[in-house]
Amino acid sequence: MIIVFVNRFLLFPAAAAALAGCVSILPDAADLPPRVTLDVDIPVEMTSRPIDATLVIADPDAEAVLNTFNVAVKTAPYQFEYLDGSEWTDRVPVLFRTYLERRFENVGALTAVGDRSDLPVGADFELKTDLRAFYLDRTVSPEAARLSFGARLVDAQGGTLGTRIIDRTIPIEGRGREGAVEALNRVAIDASDDVISWSLDLIAEAVGAAPARVQ
Repeated sequence: MIIVFVNRFLLFPAAAAALAGCVSILPDAADLPPRVTLDVDIPVEMTSRPIDATLVIADPDAEAVLNTFNVAVKTAPYQFEYLDGSEWTDRVPVLFRTYLERRFENVGALTAVGDRSDLPVGADFELKTDLRAFYLDRTVSPEAARLSFGARLVDAQGGTLGTRIIDRTIPIEGRGREGAVEALNRVAIDASDDVISWSLDLIAEAVGAAPARVQ
């Protein structure tokens, strides 16, 4: 019988080296392409009672230049490129729909808000949007972030309660990627505040409730 003696003190350096080898497989954070998103944690305050109604946020229509993970940049009239080294956390139409849904939820002005998978049948109202612009604009001075979309609110029977075109532009104040993404977030807040207030006024009128006041 052969007995092998192992020096236990030699195991620790070997184990440490093995762990170090595992860690080194991962790329440095600086080498990972950053994913950027829209911040939905915007404080809001209701100054009236919630409306007893449910709302579906439909997936927005969008052209191919916006139906992507890339951050669009308008570099010349009729010409777009994409921001190097950055991507959205989801395709822009999905990101925008999720953003609107969560901002409506944060307001708390309705009984329920969701997409078609959340409220497959029986929703009282539906908000349809047509995403026309969501990009960084280098053709203006100062450079700016722009968000433009058409909105149509319909009732459960498909009747149109109202339509609206929302177009917002906010100058880019910071520098680099951080300044650009911050401007895109600010223009999203501005535009979504508009469509939320407009939608809630139409819904309140349709159900005979007091208008929801949001600050």
